[in-house]
Amino acid sequence: MTTSKVARHVVESGRNVAFTCLKPGHLPAGHGRLEGYRLGVKDLYDVAGLPTSAGNPDWLNSHPVPKETNAAVEKLVAAGAEFVGKSLTDELAFSLHGCNYHYGTPVNAVTPDRLPGGSSSGSAVLVGTGEVDIGLGTDTGGSVRVPASYNGIFGIRTTHGAIPMDNMVALAPRFDTIGWFCRDAALLKAVGDQLLSGLPGPGEAKPRLIFPTRVWREVGYGKLVEEYWRKWAETWPVEEKEGPSVADLEAASAAFKTLQGRQVWSVHGAWITDARPTFGADVQSRFSAAEAATEAQEQAAEAAGAVANEWLERLFGEPPPGDTESYPVVLWPTTPGSAPLLTASGAALEAYRALLLGLTSPAGLAGCPQVHMPSAEAEDGGAVGISLIGRRNADRLHLNLAVRMSEQAQTKEYMSSPPTKRGSFFGHFPLF
Repeated sequence: MTTSKVARHVVESGRNVAFTCLKPGHLPAGHGRLEGYRLGVKDLYDVAGLPTSAGNPDWLNSHPVPKETNAAVEKLVAAGAEFVGKSLTDELAFSLHGCNYHYGTPVNAVTPDRLPGGSSSGSAVLVGTGEVDIGLGTDTGGSVRVPASYNGIFGIRTTHGAIPMDNMVALAPRFDTIGWFCRDAALLKAVGDQLLSGLPGPGEAKPRLIFPTRVWREVGYGKLVEEYWRKWAETWPVEEKEGPSVADLEAASAAFKTLQGRQVWSVHGAWITDARPTFGADVQSRFSAAEAATEAQEQAAEAAGAVANEWLERLFGEPPPGDTESYPVVLWPTTPGSAPLLTASGAALEAYRALLLGLTSPAGLAGCPQVHMPSAEAEDGGAVGISLIGRRNADRLHLNLAVRMSEQAQTKEYMSSPPTKRGSFFGHFPLF
């Protein structure tokens, strides 16, 4: 498929420019737990017989059509998921905004005047609008967590290395992870049961919730969240901790940007130098910064990243004496707030991205799993939510907890009103 055909199909599909390749039935579905659920796959994953554009026409035209399919895609299809097509990504996945210079911007499922979030923008929007049930994405610096928040749906960034990333386009292998979106927690867990079967199941483990008060104060809606999570303490123990400061988050953000940039250039530098591809201005500026990053800067970032890992581990803490069954779950703001407006300036978006990375980089630097749970709409009409962050390989524990929280939200008196948006279970409580 040529560049023009990809671009034309994105526009003519009538599907919110979220598909890059619409091929229902291209992969025969098997039988299993995911039977009947529609699957959209981010256009970084190879699917045999279909081009992988990575969101950039020069990449598309300089790489052959894959002959093999990514193993995660194969597992989901074997479990019954119905492959629908491939979804748009930001260029080479190097953005959190969801705008693609070449192929357009998928329309946010909650607020059409705001960014959809990236880089897994297409998969998130397709799930949010109900065109697919499972949206497969990737998460390096927040590319599942951020669009999940912006589009009011569930999403997970898995433990780094928990799921093999074969036959796909990398960005920064040290941080790249597989993730996915769903409109409900039960399906999010069901997908995890297929892809994370090698990790420990929930068993008798009990969550020990941790509320970092300082972070929630800084994002501007901490008081409401604090009051809310005090009610959750009726079911699960909640420990309040001061947690990291703004300076800690800024240092983590800066460290992640440098370490990611060094990885990105080591993966794509040779191709960029040789092919001289055309990128959108924001993506081009990130590749230029990645090229310019030095070994000395990388060493300093390694030290700063280690500090971030230390304060995150302190936040997890240790269970009370005699407690051998609990596991730590940090209640964390996924994003600073609603998605930025489409009309925001480039300078404003870059400043916001630095703030956003302060919230997404801790899990990335530590390689930890993070599950996003949607909440009600914010005062400005945008979608926001809360994350569960835990230690490495606790993915299935957190997925199970998200299901339990979701189910309980339907029965608790203080959460008994219908959700205001599909996929949301914090519906009537005015979190933001």
